Amino acid sequence: LLGVIASMDLLVTGDTGPLHLAIALRVPTLSLFVTENPCRSGPYQDKGRHEYIYLPLEDPRVVDEQAPLRAISVGEVFDCVERMLTH
Repeated sequence: LLGVIASMDLLVTGDTGPLHLAIALRVPTLSLFVTENPCRSGPYQDKGRHEYIYLPLEDPRVVDEQAPLRAISVGEVFDCVERMLTH
């Protein structure tokens, strides 16, 4: 897993172990947060390299309790990825 992550230009992930591995490997990340506040468990260092999208559970777009990450649109993720990769 470390080798695969190390070969990436960018990792898009939720708040998971691979996120923290990528941060340690200095691989840019876009992490998605809905159930947890990224201020508590997100990337703390290299803020230019590691970005996140956060919607609090109280956000009206969060309507699916079983899959809350669905509230973050594909378009929003794509736009952020595109911007990160062209910087």
